[in-house]
Amino acid sequence: MGRSAPAKARGKGATPWLRRLFAAIDARDAPRFVAFLAEDASFRIGNRPALQGRAAIGEAVQGFFASIKGCRHEVLGSWQHRGCVVCRPGNLHPR
Repeated sequence: MGRSAPAKARGKGATPWLRRLFAAIDARDAPRFVAFLAEDASFRIGNRPALQGRAAIGEAVQGFFASIKGCRHEVLGSWQHRGCVVCRPGNLHPR
């Protein structure tokens, strides 16, 4: 399956770190995405049960990426406080 060219995350709240994160997602590059996560991260895709750890997250994310034709994210807003970043992304995932 071919990959579409990654779109750059943009928007008022897009910090350089968020741009790199969403570039990995939009490229559908699971290994690059999970590198942003802590080894003991917890992650939820939609309403599925939470996953624990990079390996489990990477496997699930790779499966999700394989189920979509592409994706594109735009950061609609972000907030930073005490070393944490919270963002509100807009996204499109054509199947």
